[in-house]
Amino acid sequence: MNRAALIAAQLAPHLAAGQQVLEIGAGQGLVAQELQRMTCAQLTLVDVVNYNQSALPCMTYDGAHLPFPAQSFDYSLLVFVLHHTVEPLLVLREALRVSRCGVLVCENHVSGWWRQAVTRVVDSLPHFRYGVPICYRTLSVERWQTLASPLPVRVELLGRFTMGSGFWQNFVMRLTPQ
Repeated sequence: MNRAALIAAQLAPHLAAGQQVLEIGAGQGLVAQELQRMTCAQLTLVDVVNYNQSALPCMTYDGAHLPFPAQSFDYSLLVFVLHHTVEPLLVLREALRVSRCGVLVCENHVSGWWRQAVTRVVDSLPHFRYGVPICYRTLSVERWQTLASPLPVRVELLGRFTMGSGFWQNFVMRLTPQ
């Protein structure tokens, strides 16, 4: 299973056919394309740079203000995006603003200084060619959950998974507005 399909398989059980889903920071769009194929949800892509390689259209935006009215989508997705943001709470607030049901977050679970250093370098380097910001944060799942605590949401850990050799530990959590 390729990387996009592996990530989409982690998110698919939490989405339903016909739902309107916004992927913020969609990157190449391959996860969204797989997710749409797996779930029959309708995916909209947005990112700060457009290096989309999928068949789905991608809009660009300023990284701070999503160009959609409040509650335009059932869910927003943030797939390995928050660690590239200077202000993750700003991004989460915007994702929550445009979502009726909540936000699904897929991120790295990184514990220990050695894993943090390696993750920061390995995650930053390939993105330079696209103009994506460096990897600012390498946090454990518990610290990601704490980061969301100022928001009026219920935070629920939905699952954990690995990619590749197992060095890369990841998780999926849902933020549901309260």
